[in-house]
Amino acid sequence: NGGVRTANRASSVTKAPATLDIPGITAGIRAGDEAAFNVFCALYGTRMQRYLLVVARGDEPAAQEAYQETLIRIIKYLKPCAGDPDLWRYLTTCMGTVWIDQVRRRQALNRGRRPITADLALATPPAHADRIDDRLQDLLTAALASLPIADRQLIEDHYMQGLPQPDLAARMELPVKTLGMRLVRVRRHLRELIVKGLQHD
Repeated sequence: NGGVRTANRASSVTKAPATLDIPGITAGIRAGDEAAFNVFCALYGTRMQRYLLVVARGDEPAAQEAYQETLIRIIKYLKPCAGDPDLWRYLTTCMGTVWIDQVRRRQALNRGRRPITADLALATPPAHADRIDDRLQDLLTAALASLPIADRQLIEDHYMQGLPQPDLAARMELPVKTLGMRLVRVRRHLRELIVKGLQHD
């Protein structure tokens, strides 16, 4: 649930402050500093996952798979960057490369079902990435606002406040499995609302 929790955290940071020590953070990641990696994920995790959700045309499992693979490559290959613009350019390039590789693996398993060019076109980093990032934030905020109060509170408690499912289930006097199914249903509904909004753009 960690990746989903990050992806749905509407109030998280989407752009690195100008005063942040990006060179230090990126150098720390390269040196294997776990604290630097945690700071990086807090700053860029949500932004990266929203970006990949656009590239994947709303396919959340595919976007999450690409996100996890991107993190692995970052740990292995990231070099110090001068600031947020340089780092974000590197990240969009890395995410695009990961997505292309993912598409090719999928096509290798489903040879002949669909021209690979159709999926490779989706791998091109979208223009005006920051606008897309902001648009997704707006769609998520609107989707959350449209939920019934109980469902919205559940999403906020679990994905934004980080409360474990067993604790929420106990508070709501529900079996953990029932709560989990409810979360899946609400998350699916949010995804449908966001994808619908993207399709209308």
